[in-house]
Amino acid sequence: MWIVKENQPSLLTDLEVLFGSEPTPPGGSPYPTDFSCVRSVDKSHGRLEERKITVSSLLKGYSLRSYLKQAFKLERWRTDGTGKTPYEVR
Repeated sequence: MWIVKENQPSLLTDLEVLFGSEPTPPGGSPYPTDFSCVRSVDKSHGRLEERKITVSSLLKGYSLRSYLKQAFKLERWRTDGTGKTPYEVR
């Protein structure tokens, strides 16, 4: 597993396009995806934490990296006792 950062601009762009919110083309249907999503919610230590992972294999064979089989996007929301809810994505 590798975390993709800005030092890999082409792969980062591919992932942003894959997991970005593409608008539906006018007069068309949404683009096909193979996304699998799992969401979990935990409450402990005065915090409410929600995580969502979205997995796709659409970049397999498209990316220049032959070892790439799957990609995922991990999102996290954590609400603390003050009501603040920061959002993180990896």
